[in-house]
Parts: sequence; C-alpha cells; structure tokens
Amino acid sequence: WEIEPFLPDGLIFGNGTITGTPTVNASLASYTIWANNSGGSDSIIISIKILEPVANISYRQTDFTVVNGQGSLYISPDILGGNPETWEFEPELPSGVTFSNGLISGVPTENLTTTTYTVWANNSGGASFATINLTINQPFFVVRYPTTILVLNVSEDMPVTAPLYYFDEDDKPVWKIEPTLPDGLIFDNGTIFGIPTTPQPLTIYNITVRGELVPFTLSVMIEILAVEDEMVIEDQRNASQVNAPPPETVFPDPEEQNIAYWLCPLLLIILLWLTAMIYNVKNRNEDVELETEPEVEAKEE
Repeated sequence: WEIEPFLPDGLIFGNGTITGTPTVNASLASYTIWANNSGGSDSIIISIKILEPVANISYRQTDFTVVNGQGSLYISPDILGGNPETWEFEPELPSGVTFSNGLISGVPTENLTTTTYTVWANNSGGASFATINLTINQPFFVVRYPTTILVLNVSEDMPVTAPLYYFDEDDKPVWKIEPTLPDGLIFDNGTIFGIPTTPQPLTIYNITVRGELVPFTLSVMIEILAVEDEMVIEDQRNASQVNAPPPETVFPDPEEQNIAYWLCPLLLIILLWLTAMIYNVKNRNEDVELETEPEVEAKEE
C-alpha cells in the first residue's frame, strides 16, 4: 500500500486504513492511495480537511458593576478547544470601554443600566458564545443652586450666585452653560455674577457639570427687568420768567381773616336776646289781662 502526499501530523496510514487524531489544521487536500500486487496496481483519491476545534469560551465572572469615571474594567475570557479566528460582540459598549479578542477593558465615561452583552468566538470549526452583565453607576456627588429663579434689574450689580456641590476628593468638576448668558453677566466655574446691561424675558439656562467626565445637568432661570423712565415735566417758562424773583406773598389782614370767627356767634347772641325779650313781653301782657278781668266783673254786679 502507498499514499501520496504524506498525511497531516497525527494521522496514520496502514494497509489502506487511515487512523489517528490530527494535531494540526489542514485545508482541503487530495490524497492518492495505491494498492499493489503481482498482478498490478489500482488507486483511489480521497480528500481530507482538518478543521480547527471549536473555541469554547467562557467568563469566570458574569456580573460586573463599576462606578462611572472611577471603576476600571478588565474582563478576560477562558478559551478551551481551538483558537478563535474572529470575535464578535453586541450591543455596543459604553464610552470608554473597548473590546479586543474577547477582552473587555477600560474606564467607562457614561452611566449604564444593567445590560447583557454577548461575545462570540469563531473559527473554521464553528462558533461558541458567552454572556456577561454590565452595570455602570452614577458616582456620588451633589450639585444645586441656592436659588433657581433670578430676577435682576438692568445696570444693577446682581448678588453672586454660586453652586453648592460635593464631589469625591479626586474629582475636578468642569462647568458649562447653555445658552450664552446675556451681556454683562459672567459664568465662571459654576458661579454667575456681573451687571446685566440689557433686559430679557424669563429664560432657562442649562448648566452641565462633569466630575471625572461624568455629566450632571441642572437649570437656572434668569429674568432681567428694564429700568423704568422717570417722568420729567418740561419747564414752559421763558428765560425772563425763570430768572424773575418769586412773586410776593400777600397775607390777609388779621381782622378780615378772623371776622367770620366773631361775627357768627354775635348774630346768634342777638337773635337769642330778641327772642327772649319778645317772650317776656308776651308773658307780661297775659298777666295784666288776668288781673283786670275780676275787677270788671265786680263793677257789673
């Protein structure tokens, strides 16, 4: 018996039989086998292809939770079987996290609710997959303003409005405001101050702060009132009237001024006196009539 070309490593040819376990990959190849004796020979052609074993992958841990901007990921797979030729994963990883040959690593820069990721390892022998669950939490910090509605006047220095916030010691907050503040107002590291120069209606401003690239947004409303114009009455006098001395003030004589105070009571006293006199005279006449009537009656008798 003969065979040509040589079989891949791990395969054995004997008496027309091929046995063994291949130890190397081999692309599809043709092999000619001859059977010989004194009467002659005969041959047959066979094709052999040796595939890569399926790469069985797994992750020792399947649940991962880190803090946005702070926790570092290094998730490496265990591989049994053949070597993967290509890798795939889905869905897309969050910003800051990368994927390379089954390795997931990096520092995330955005929050993420618990999400399941599937990783595939592919080769000529087939494909296998593994899953992990990833959660990225918001880091602990607090940001707020003591007041969120500011009503200002044009050309008046506004009270400084500074944020109240807490970050981890290693955080370096970066501030941004949209839209741009009106003329005269300044935004610096979260603090708003200045002297507004133009009025504007109530407007919402979105302020974003990032601690270790972690965004947090809050809002402040600003209204700027115009200064009311004071009423000015124009002087209608001519130059001579303006320069003329003020007119002399004329006061009434004391007698003329006070005549009403003594005239009315005097008239009232006179009227009362006349009334009393008339009443007395009338009473006297009645008394005289009463006294004379008896004398007249006596004379008639």
